Amino acid sequence: MAGMFSEDLKRRIREANDLADVIRSYGIELKRAGRNLKACCPFHHEKSASFNVNPEGQYFKCFGCGKGGDVFTFVKDFERVEFPEAVRILAQRASIPIEFDPTVVAKQKKEGDFKSYLYKLNAAAAAFYREMLMGPQGKAAREYLDRRGIDEEMRDTFGLGYAPATGSPLMQRLQAQKAPLRALEVAGLASSREDGSAYDYFRDRVMFPIADSQGRVIGFGGRVLGDGEPKYLNTRETPLFSKGRTIYGLAQARDAIVEARKAAIVEGYTDVIMCHQYGVRNVVACLGTAITPEHVRSLRRLADEVLLLTDSDAAGARASERGIEILFQEDMAAKVVRLPGDDKDPCDFLRSAGKGPFEEALGRGVDLFEYKVKRVCQAQDVSTVRGQAAAAKELMALASISPDANKRAAYRREISALLNLPEKDLAFEKAARAPEAGSAPAAGDEVPPPEHPLAHVEREMLRWIFHQPAWIETATGQLDFTAFVGGPEGAIAMAILAGLADGQLPPDPAKLGLEGYSPSGAVAREVLGTLAAQTDGASGDEQPNPVYSAAQALCIALAEEAPMHVKMKPEEAYGLRVRAVSKERVDFDMEAAKRAEAAARALGDEAALAAAQQKMLDLLMVQKEMKRGKSARSVVA
Repeated sequence: MAGMFSEDLKRRIREANDLADVIRSYGIELKRAGRNLKACCPFHHEKSASFNVNPEGQYFKCFGCGKGGDVFTFVKDFERVEFPEAVRILAQRASIPIEFDPTVVAKQKKEGDFKSYLYKLNAAAAAFYREMLMGPQGKAAREYLDRRGIDEEMRDTFGLGYAPATGSPLMQRLQAQKAPLRALEVAGLASSREDGSAYDYFRDRVMFPIADSQGRVIGFGGRVLGDGEPKYLNTRETPLFSKGRTIYGLAQARDAIVEARKAAIVEGYTDVIMCHQYGVRNVVACLGTAITPEHVRSLRRLADEVLLLTDSDAAGARASERGIEILFQEDMAAKVVRLPGDDKDPCDFLRSAGKGPFEEALGRGVDLFEYKVKRVCQAQDVSTVRGQAAAAKELMALASISPDANKRAAYRREISALLNLPEKDLAFEKAARAPEAGSAPAAGDEVPPPEHPLAHVEREMLRWIFHQPAWIETATGQLDFTAFVGGPEGAIAMAILAGLADGQLPPDPAKLGLEGYSPSGAVAREVLGTLAAQTDGASGDEQPNPVYSAAQALCIALAEEAPMHVKMKPEEAYGLRVRAVSKERVDFDMEAAKRAEAAARALGDEAALAAAQQKMLDLLMVQKEMKRGKSARSVVA
């Protein structure tokens, strides 16, 4: 992701802000521990110091919660701001005037102008739906809201509306105002049939505008009137709207959440609205029942604790299970709240019991782990050996998700005492993570495992040149660093090439042999700077590319962990790694060629079949030559 700040500006800001000095400026006491500095981690509660700062590499790593990164990452996470704001904070601290890359600014202006237009279309749609609710066509919708007990003030506060049942009046209204059909489709307001004709996306539904944290309408949720399906329909994914990142009611609840330092999460639009109507305003909802890591990270900026309210039916119980895993994974303080009585959701409960009993229920929330223990013990007969084993497995699976090593140990002790099982027999699951579709670990997470055997040997090659940077130019000349297949490995390889092009890598040869100088730290410093730049440009509701975040975590691990075969002569250890990468790369290409051959044969594509077979013959020749001692790249050349 291109950034709005020039590389030179970010480098000057980074070099002007010593990481240890920045950390100390926040009142964190760092103590010398060999080559590094240590402190109790500012990102999680701990008694013994596991937060390490490498002054040479200008990076930090906590071995308790896993967070790590450079000076920009520290300020971003500590201040709970996005990357551009972290740059501004550090620039101001160093009295460096902010300059912008004009080519990037021009590109972002073009993209920003289109997004601004989409905001205007959504605002116009919200006004149209509001108008329809107040008119004759909205009678059934108004009756539905009356039955749900939503008063006029809340209808206005949340901008509720109605999408007419017939025709495409919204599309006609906006097109009459010169809105292009393509823009309406991109905004999620219109859809096209197979014959090319278009129609309003929402029909005969009570409309709930969905706003971002700044109060701008980015999408809609529609509740069908009658027996139609689906009961609730959200705007499809657009440049503005993503269900997995958006929190309903956040703009209205923001001030109350900040004041209380707590956010209550409910399941439905009407639940949020009714809570606000009864004066409980630190309440929001996720769109659908699933909480995502992005939801938690957004709330963490405003709140210290989350209260997870779920409906008292089976679906609500399943939703709470998924939410617990995500909250554990994100190390967010949270409690589960179940409402007493027969009213299964907050809307019904408030209308029948009132604000007082509702707030009392919020105050009786149960800690996540305690709630999980109760659920497991209800499902398993822990008086039997089989029940104990099943309960231990399920509880240890949850404990393994926590990124905080101290908390994991405490949970294991608790499980041991609860089930009367030896603590040594309770094993954590390796690399356990809560499910998160389509994402890679962030910089504060554990290092992701290699995606492929080729990525594994690529990683070991990178580890070698981190610790032996004098070989960087040789390695990049002998291996194609642009062809690394691992996502994080490829990002680091490209960052190394960028450092070479800028003259920042390899490090100054005169320093490599100095006592106390960390070659791997010097390489990590340059690589982290380049990787951090890739996360620049993501504003409030946008997320940086997770591959670069995972690469940051891997970069720190490569610098901290020495390579194997250190007793070999450098040229022998280097040659071993080159041969491993070359062999795996040829094997990787051969697998791809075989798949291409099979596909071409199935399709009857003779030209593609011949090309695939020729590729396989070429690779067989490369394999033979490699056995004679030549590298894959020299053979291909």
